[in-house]
Amino acid sequence: MPPQRTSGRPNDSRNLTEAQKGAIKVFKKVEKACAEALLDLLLNNLLTKVYATCISPPRAKSKNRPATSSKRSGL
Repeated sequence: MPPQRTSGRPNDSRNLTEAQKGAIKVFKKVEKACAEALLDLLLNNLLTKVYATCISPPRAKSKNRPATSSKRSGL
């Protein structure tokens, strides 16, 4: 009879040595740090693009006014 597995997952912590458990903890911390660093980089790039873009309200449409012949003084 083949030996029974306690779980379908190969990473079942009951079957791991202390060194393997420690390595998994370190790997998870490194993985989390890398994900946070990537997120920081992506957010920084996005903010750079936002600040580089001039965001302003749309300009008012110019009205078609008839030309006047009177001149303003002092301009």
